Amino acid sequence: MRNGGLIGLVLFGLLTLRQVVTYGREWHFGKYGMPATLLAADGRHYLDGSEIDEGSLALARSGFEEPLELGMVTVLAGCVVVYIHKSHTLSQKQKKVDLLKALLARAEACEQAGRLQEADEAMQRVRRIMAADKDYQPRRRAPP
Repeated sequence: MRNGGLIGLVLFGLLTLRQVVTYGREWHFGKYGMPATLLAADGRHYLDGSEIDEGSLALARSGFEEPLELGMVTVLAGCVVVYIHKSHTLSQKQKKVDLLKALLARAEACEQAGRLQEADEAMQRVRRIMAADKDYQPRRRAPP
């Protein structure tokens, strides 16, 4: 794992730990299942009496705190789904490239050994795989 990934995991762990520690004093789960700020009776502090910053206070009073957080979680979940899909697609393409490389190497080895029929069969298999690939665009030869 690269250092950036490790630092990100440590930061995520620390932020999660902070949220767990402040549960019930600064926030609770609201009606959408998202964290909602708990304000004291004066409306200017958390329940435990600690100061609240102006941005958090404005967001808590607006009534859009939970829907905004729900939107952020939805966008993040969408990004994770797209990442998983792209990773799977890339993995499948890499498997196909590896297979084609192996078949081409086999065809070349067979051709050098004089087994022309076996080399031709390997090349036909390569052509079938390439023809079935919707992303493959054959190169056009330049006119002489």
